[in-house]
Amino acid sequence: MYNVTHVDGHLEELGSGKQLGKFRRQSFGEPLGPREQRSFRYLFVPPLSIKPDAYRLVFSIYYQNRDAAKFVDAIFNETATLVPATDLGIDADMMLLAGGAAAGAAMLFAIGYLLSSGSGAPPAKAKKAAASAKASGNGEASEWLQGTAAGSEGKPRSGRSKKRS
Repeated sequence: MYNVTHVDGHLEELGSGKQLGKFRRQSFGEPLGPREQRSFRYLFVPPLSIKPDAYRLVFSIYYQNRDAAKFVDAIFNETATLVPATDLGIDADMMLLAGGAAAGAAMLFAIGYLLSSGSGAPPAKAKKAAASAKASGNGEASEWLQGTAAGSEGKPRSGRSKKRS
């Protein structure tokens, strides 16, 4: 069993191998069994004083075994061309924040709409139907139940003939 402790890196000049800048150390503390593989995300930003050109990027991983014996391996040692950053005017974090705010506002609007349409006085049509039901002497009757057997329990049947077998 191994324990990945941290990853760090630096930037070198191509011709001389002179170290131009170090990248920050990122700690992990992740256990890793024998013959296991794992991916790690290591974010780095070159120093602003570095001009766009070809450089050697070197990244190393540090780990130890159960006996606390320490190991180091170069996981990336390649030439890469640095290019100037493009400014899009908005970054991913800002897009996520704006999207979350828009979704929250939409949810609040929907909840407000549902609460305002579900509460308050009943519509005029419902008031009129309730008034006509009271006037007919059957307060339980409802317009949509007319012509059905619902609500007619205990009342005599009128105008129906029995079927003969």
